[in-house]
Amino acid sequence: MSDAKFELYYWPGIPGRGEFVRLVLEEAGADWVDVGLQSGAKAVSDMIARGPVPAYAPPVLKVGDVVFSQAPNICAYLGERFGWSPRTKARGCTPVNSSSPSRMPWRKHTTRTTRSPS
Repeated sequence: MSDAKFELYYWPGIPGRGEFVRLVLEEAGADWVDVGLQSGAKAVSDMIARGPVPAYAPPVLKVGDVVFSQAPNICAYLGERFGWSPRTKARGCTPVNSSSPSRMPWRKHTTRTTRSPS
């Protein structure tokens, strides 16, 4: 798909769970590509349909031949990869764990009021 080290699959133009992964990748200065923005929603749908992991909904992060799904799993992986997790470096409050709630406090309310619970 690309020469980028990280490939993020998330719906183009929709801020949501994928935004947390984007924030971590940007903060780290990682070499990454947003496949949904670059190639469209069909590329995201194709990744979910093809696997190789059960991805019930994006985001999905592809790193070489390894694929991760679910935003918390992806952020935990990236935290360890970039040395931000408590296991890899004592930094008090880790950037990965604190980025989601502190950068977008309105998201929780917006998500609950605009999406169907089913």
